[in-house]
Amino acid sequence: MNAKVRNLLIGGILIIILGVAVLVLTLTGKNEEGESTLSSDDSSVSSTVETISLWSYDVNEIESATFNNQNDIYTIDRIGVDLFDIADLSGASLDQSLFTTVMQLYSSVTATRLIEENPEDLEKYGLEEPFASVEVQFSDGTSHVLYVGDLLMGSEGYYCRLDDSDTVYMIDVDYLVGLNQTKYDYIELTILETWTAPVVEEDEEPQTEPLITFLEVTGGTMGEKMGDAVFRAEKTELSQAAFISGLATTEYTVVTPVEAAMKIINASDTTEENDGSKMFSQLYGLEAYSAVMYRPTEEQLAEYGLDTPYATVYFDRDGKEYRWNIGNKTTTASDAPAYYFMVDGGDTVYLVLEENLPWVTVELKNIITTIIISPSINDVDYVDIDFGDETYRMQNTHDEEGKISGGSINGEAIDNLSNYTDLYISVMSTVVEDINYDGDSDEVLLTITYHYLDKSKEDTVVELLALSERRCILSFDGNKSFITKSSFIDTLRSNIDKVLNGEAPNNSW
Repeated sequence: MNAKVRNLLIGGILIIILGVAVLVLTLTGKNEEGESTLSSDDSSVSSTVETISLWSYDVNEIESATFNNQNDIYTIDRIGVDLFDIADLSGASLDQSLFTTVMQLYSSVTATRLIEENPEDLEKYGLEEPFASVEVQFSDGTSHVLYVGDLLMGSEGYYCRLDDSDTVYMIDVDYLVGLNQTKYDYIELTILETWTAPVVEEDEEPQTEPLITFLEVTGGTMGEKMGDAVFRAEKTELSQAAFISGLATTEYTVVTPVEAAMKIINASDTTEENDGSKMFSQLYGLEAYSAVMYRPTEEQLAEYGLDTPYATVYFDRDGKEYRWNIGNKTTTASDAPAYYFMVDGGDTVYLVLEENLPWVTVELKNIITTIIISPSINDVDYVDIDFGDETYRMQNTHDEEGKISGGSINGEAIDNLSNYTDLYISVMSTVVEDINYDGDSDEVLLTITYHYLDKSKEDTVVELLALSERRCILSFDGNKSFITKSSFIDTLRSNIDKVLNGEAPNNSW
């Protein structure tokens, strides 16, 4: 069943349930919401069980249908075989399956009961001022108007009357489809088609996921900390400034506002997604919750927060670029958080659930690796550690296979290899505590320089620069993107002393 049709039917059922509840409280008159509370035992109401054809045509004989309800007035026109349009939505991508459902419904209208012939009072049925009507034009030149009033209490239907007649009938709740809708409900809700693998030749490597080479996000939660800075991730090999750990992969690297590896679990495995992978998996396809406006005015754009979007998303997929604008936050009828949304250059304002817009709420610190892993001990000739007032050199010794076999500190051989390698772990495991958005410092508290066995490689330099009493800027080859704890410095100094005294270092800090 079409999702839009299903939602409307569910809404109708909820109205009926509400009506039954009201019936328990009162059986005559009208409640505050204007719903009729007449019982089927009312002397003026027929309880005869019958079905009555109000009109019956083939669906192909419908030329147009004009709907008038409390929210909108619009006309659906036939423009071809099984093709329909709404003039006010010219140029929009429309849901032809919903048109077909509605036209089929109103090609033949059947009442399930005769309620009263020529009543003196139409108001008690909500038909003095009906909440909705539909006028259907047929190819033979005839037309019919169906007026719909209040919910019939205790029954799955509504009071109605036909054309100029005052005779009151009951129609089934299914006829709410169309009657409750606005023209915008006919707009297709697919914003980005769900990706499917292209067909390839037998000797070609199959493509298992879309090729997304970059993703940019401006604004949103990240923007509240970053200001106008742009978040950009690229599908590149990991640079030396962004080492990998844990569940992260080298598939994407953040290049602005910091340089770091993204923490991404396989984006196609939606059962184990993290914040980083959601940012890419949602680019496999995106559906709106509803459409709320077409070709908005400047005033309407401002109302939706789309004149100056809260966030923008810019990316490519399989060679095509996309840009999306995200406006004010709101809620759906069921109180689910959502945002107003437009495709850049598009004409439709959508409502998209917040859960489908990970770029809006993501925290930068949750999508990048939190450990800077320095070069492997087997690749390093020696390490210089400079505290400013003291300097140490860890000289590695390697066996014929190139693996670490021993080492010394300032020329003093360390007999316990386990203590020595644990100290190296202590040196290299500089944990990122936070993102450095705008802090800067030239006061160097600690410098660690890695010199490689392969002399063609440039040295790797890690610096800790004073920021506050408890926090330091962590600079990796000049990249000052992160913040770490100042306590790392004291712990490292203490661990060097421990190893020189034949003790095991403490790597908890």
